[in-house]
Amino acid sequence: MHPSEATRELRCARCGVHVTTSGDRVFPFGEQAMLCFECAVACGGVHDEDAEKWTRPPDVTDVLAIERDP
Repeated sequence: MHPSEATRELRCARCGVHVTTSGDRVFPFGEQAMLCFECAVACGGVHDEDAEKWTRPPDVTDVLAIERDP
């Protein structure tokens, strides 16, 4: 298995729930940030289950502001 294919466990940048890079429906953004499915939808994201992709990405502006303000 290529190292980039390995499952990584991270936390949702908005709510802090544990998410994995494989198996969970997540929205990756930035270098290593993720939104869980629920937060991504709450931020306006639309996920196409059949195509298995985000057809409208969530707005991560507020999440980025939170990450900059410790």
